[in-house]
Amino acid sequence: MSSKVQVTPIGPQLSLGEGPHWDEKTKTLYYVDIVESAIHRYVPHKNEHSHCKLKGKTVSFVVPVEGKEDSEFVVGLERDVVHVVWDLKSNKPTATKVLCSAEEDRGRNRLNDGKVDPTGRLWAGTMLHLGEVDNYPFSSHLYSFDKGSKPKRHLSEIAISNGLAWSPDHTKFYYIDSFKFKVQAYDYDKSSGTISNERTVFDFKANNVEGFPDGMTIDSEGKLWVAVYSGAKVIRVDPDTGKLLYTLPIPSWEVTSVVFGGPNLDELYVTSANQFKNNPKDKYPQPGQTFKVTNLGVKGTPSVSIKLN
Repeated sequence: MSSKVQVTPIGPQLSLGEGPHWDEKTKTLYYVDIVESAIHRYVPHKNEHSHCKLKGKTVSFVVPVEGKEDSEFVVGLERDVVHVVWDLKSNKPTATKVLCSAEEDRGRNRLNDGKVDPTGRLWAGTMLHLGEVDNYPFSSHLYSFDKGSKPKRHLSEIAISNGLAWSPDHTKFYYIDSFKFKVQAYDYDKSSGTISNERTVFDFKANNVEGFPDGMTIDSEGKLWVAVYSGAKVIRVDPDTGKLLYTLPIPSWEVTSVVFGGPNLDELYVTSANQFKNNPKDKYPQPGQTFKVTNLGVKGTPSVSIKLN
């Protein structure tokens, strides 16, 4: 990594920033504030920021709809996958429509991290609301949602479903359950949208990484970038060797997720939270801030928009 790496705050301080998605077509960053039920939009070349608040307790992810106007999105709203129309300027949506729901029989659960696979299929997992995970661990699941059909369950006995990524050649799927302190890999069948052959590719405990693995993205070299919650950092790991390659300090204790963006996909956008009173704010003075990281000398892979047709 370059010695000239810069970490610059952007946008407002959030309660629980998450789910960053870079829209390559419009050169726009989208992300959410989970507990404020808000979608955020940042256009770097215009230094323009706007947000939209939805009705619900939590909004966990936001992805643009492929082939539609720039104002159409799919979001995770509590346990629902929802189609949202937003004019990108006002603080309320123009229209919302529930496409499908997950775990309607599990009132304590909500959708968490979500991402679109190389074919345009949405994947998202669930978790208990904050404060309840310790009482009912490993009661959540990982699903895919194919063009509005019923959710397809892939994994069970999940505590906090988090980071998702696919290898550049689309043959591997990487996944994080935060309470397992590991990054798991699976063989990924692009045509059927199935995963198999689970194995561990990076172990936080074995590598003495303090904190919880959270959101994740992958660069063009096939290396994973993992946000470390309660760790004030993002780490770059090699899923082929299981080695820690690089640690990027972030001036926020609760780092939640990452995505590559910018005109050349060489900027890393990092979200964070401001949730707990015991945050060591004297050491990490920008809780809940979103950051743009430049001069890493690495390029990412494009975010994928969702296909609804």
